[in-house]
Amino acid sequence: MDLKLILEKHGKWLRGESDGERANLSEADLSEANLSGADLSGADLSGANLSGANLSGANLSEADLSGANLSGANLSRANLSGAKTEKKYISISCIGSRRGMTTYCYEDDRLWCGCWAGTLVEFEARVKDTYPDETNIYRKEYDAAIEFFERLKK
Repeated sequence: MDLKLILEKHGKWLRGESDGERANLSEADLSEANLSGADLSGADLSGANLSGANLSGANLSEADLSGANLSGANLSRANLSGAKTEKKYISISCIGSRRGMTTYCYEDDRLWCGCWAGTLVEFEARVKDTYPDETNIYRKEYDAAIEFFERLKK
């Protein structure tokens, strides 16, 4: 499988070029793959092994991720809007001092914020350590996100 060629053809497909082709990476072994910043919107990644893959900044909107293994994958700044998944990922964009995306999978209790990943409890501790002043605007934003994520777990 020539991943580079598949991504090139997918880019052409997204742009509506005649020689473009939707990426079909169904059941592909992409463990540990570096797909940082890749535009995989609308791609078929059903059943793919994406464990440990770097998907930071990737566009996975409207992608089929049903049955995909995302354990240990870096999903920081990944766009999952409209993606078909068996697990639920919630993203909040334009948050914190870096105005980035924070993504949380409440079924796995896994959170990605920038290059950082961990549990919700670990994230809360990090936020309190980084922004000790409760009146700080970024602290307020993160606290609101944490409260929202906690409600999802119930």
